[in-house]
Amino acid sequence: TLTLRNRIEFTTLTGAKGILTYQDIIYRPLKFPVGFAFRYAIFDTDNYDTRIYAYENDVLYSFSIPAYYFTGQRTYLTLHYRISKNFDFWLRYATTIYENRKTVGSGNDEISGNQKTDITFQLRCAF
Repeated sequence: TLTLRNRIEFTTLTGAKGILTYQDIIYRPLKFPVGFAFRYAIFDTDNYDTRIYAYENDVLYSFSIPAYYFTGQRTYLTLHYRISKNFDFWLRYATTIYENRKTVGSGNDEISGNQKTDITFQLRCAF
């Protein structure tokens, strides 16, 4: 019911380097209606070319594989609540904080500040 997962990854490309390390805590009980997946990640890459991709848990029938680049930390929490036999609810909150950025993204996706947050929720009705 409880899984602990660690990962450390290095990358190099023509003199540039990058590192990603994270800890996952996943709790999926057999008879309790609430479960979760949590990650805390720290990353440091010299540039976008040395980015590192890592799979993340998400809501049902969805997944995320974000690119970790520059310097910062990322956390996410995915909650699953089995309301009844026919109803399930998922909630996912993910945030990335960049240490050395004043803006995140570019063009129409540019965000002022050094933090990007995503919230996803899903309600499944199965009959």
